[in-house]
Amino acid sequence: MLQDLLVVRHDGVAMTAAWFLAVYAMYVMTLVIRRVRASDRDVGIGWWVGGALTVGTGIWAQSFISTLSRQLPIQVGYLPAIVLAAWLPAVLICAVLIWSVSQVHQPVFKRIASGVLAALGFGFLTYLNVSAMVLQPEVAWSPVWLLVAFAVILVGSVLASVMLRRELLREARFLNQAGVALVLGSTLHVAQLLMLESAGVQVGAVCLSAQQLSGTYLDWLVSLIGGILLMGVQLCTILDTRLRGQHAQLVSSLQQAHTDLQVAAHRDALTGLLNRPGFEHHLREVIQSLDESGEAPVGRLAVMRINLDGFRALVNTYGHALGDKLLRQVAKRLLVLVRNTDAPARGDGEEFMLLLPSMPDQHAVAQLAHRIGLAVSQPCVINGEDVTITCSIGIALYPDSVTVEQLIGHANEAMLAASKAGGGVYCLHEPGMDISGAKQVEMQRDLRYAIQRGELALHFQPKLDAVRGGLVGVEALLRWTHPQRGPISPAEFIPVAERFGLIGELGQWVINEACRHMRLWLDAGLEIPVAVNMSAHQLREHDLETRIRETLA
Repeated sequence: MLQDLLVVRHDGVAMTAAWFLAVYAMYVMTLVIRRVRASDRDVGIGWWVGGALTVGTGIWAQSFISTLSRQLPIQVGYLPAIVLAAWLPAVLICAVLIWSVSQVHQPVFKRIASGVLAALGFGFLTYLNVSAMVLQPEVAWSPVWLLVAFAVILVGSVLASVMLRRELLREARFLNQAGVALVLGSTLHVAQLLMLESAGVQVGAVCLSAQQLSGTYLDWLVSLIGGILLMGVQLCTILDTRLRGQHAQLVSSLQQAHTDLQVAAHRDALTGLLNRPGFEHHLREVIQSLDESGEAPVGRLAVMRINLDGFRALVNTYGHALGDKLLRQVAKRLLVLVRNTDAPARGDGEEFMLLLPSMPDQHAVAQLAHRIGLAVSQPCVINGEDVTITCSIGIALYPDSVTVEQLIGHANEAMLAASKAGGGVYCLHEPGMDISGAKQVEMQRDLRYAIQRGELALHFQPKLDAVRGGLVGVEALLRWTHPQRGPISPAEFIPVAERFGLIGELGQWVINEACRHMRLWLDAGLEIPVAVNMSAHQLREHDLETRIRETLA
């Protein structure tokens, strides 16, 4: 049976205010959800409770203003108890939505359940606000409009869950959050208007609560209360964002300060190189990575210890200021010679250290040591004066020396051996050096002066043609006759020369002497080919051919 219903007028200003509150409440909800999810447990619960109370109050105010926007041709009023009771489902709805969306992992059925629960809550909220207006006869609800309204509310709740969760995955930006709030707030407002439209008032109805809560400015008062609460929460989120930014900046500053302290603790203040603890730490990391990988290193890993010969005497004579300047210049020269992957460091006092993680082979290490020795021996201009100094270099190789302690200790033994030999040379550590070191040092010292004393000689071994029996050439063999020990086998002094970096000078003497004899024979009309034995170190010298041609000229 069709019933005659009163014509309802709508207050456009109140409807606009209700729509704005709905959008604003959804916007604040996006801000709250981020903090519930990003904060620790206790702080997150605080944001959850506070957000549910304030956003729920905003939704409650929005729903009540939407109800007030319907103007009937009769005097109406609302029971305060029912109006206030409608506040509870609004808060519960927001609590469910905020908690559900803020969870990182949640099953699909729980999301659906929370959406249905929110839809029922929104519908119950509107029902309570309408019921606060007691009419006789009662409100006539339209089932069709109710179904449409509930469908819209359900879609809006599911949409809210999806959009809010998706928004959380993106960077927090105002336009993104405002767009989500606009869609969700508008959907909520339309759903409530549809449900209010389903509540018809029959012709001749009388409002029994006309003397209760009513008034011209009631909608404005409710709007003001809801808006102030929402603005308060937004202000809290702004302050929270600033505090988080300051906290993040403070944490970053502390981390940077901690990093700077660690770097400073591992750096030498004078030269800017690694210090002894920093060098050992870096060497330990490199060896640990090799041990963990179980793979052989690419090339040879080497550790050098470089001691400046006579440095203490210079400091005692000219002062520490000159010594500091000299150390800085040596450090700069060292940096020019090494690669980016190498790790130069300053050890104790006048000592430098160098980690070479991937040298091609032992001869490449020896060549670098030779270049370092030449670079250090170049005069340093300090306070307008030339200061010349040499260095003794000790070298230890991995895996001949396995641990950090062994590498550094063996390099130190080799460096001491080079220093005892008179300085200005390098020495490769070999197993047994600690036992025969004194003998090697003594032999190396004598070998350095053997050329000047004329103790070296070339013996030419003829090479004969086995078929024709004629001379086809000679082989130059180096011999050393020690003034006290007598003839010394090349098998003894050649390894010492290689170990202490004298093989280059020794090999050059052999080339010069062999070429001198060839020139004498050529001048005498004898063309005799001469074969000279060369070490791998000599063959790596880029100017070898040029020096031979110059010697023969």
